[in-house]
Amino acid sequence: MQKLSHENFIKAREYIFANSDEINQAWFRYNFESDDTTVFMNVLAKYQHENGGFGGLVYEFDYQGPCLKCTEHAFRYIFYLKDKPSADHPVVKKMMKYVLGKYRHDIGHFGQMEEPALNEQPHVRWWAYNADECPPIADEDERIQKYSPNGQAGIAAFIAQYSELVPEDLYGDIIKYPVEKILRYYDKESQLYRTRSVDDSFDYDDQSP
Repeated sequence: MQKLSHENFIKAREYIFANSDEINQAWFRYNFESDDTTVFMNVLAKYQHENGGFGGLVYEFDYQGPCLKCTEHAFRYIFYLKDKPSADHPVVKKMMKYVLGKYRHDIGHFGQMEEPALNEQPHVRWWAYNADECPPIADEDERIQKYSPNGQAGIAAFIAQYSELVPEDLYGDIIKYPVEKILRYYDKESQLYRTRSVDDSFDYDDQSP
């Protein structure tokens, strides 16, 4: 792996601290200087709203309020920490309350990752709120067929990592859909392998999802 020279590393550091926001500065410090989970979590907490959701962590839209997409990004940071915060950490507990409140039993996932107010400000076309995007699905097999991991899988991973905070029956329902999606449509031993995709233009390959 090619590495920066010491001189170029210092230049990169100076650029980050002159131009980036607080979360990126904290992530740099965590990985290259302090390796202190508590310090990093204190900075991450500044992006958490009172309801437990996160905002301001996605640069593809200007909306700064809480939404699932930013909350998923918050978990990405937590996932890559060397020492994971415990389930008792206030950031984790508030985050879990927000996420579970978004879960929709009638579709088998958390619904849209965006909020309506996001559309009122500049945003990329692939992250936009659509009121008609997630209608109820009565049939469980159809819910599994239509389960899209884009964003949802990260939230499910957060649920799995801190499962002690989730009622057992609810945990089973949340985890069932991504697991069944993989077993049915991505496992070569399944009779349904390669038979269904959320996007009909998707070109399957032989790699694991």
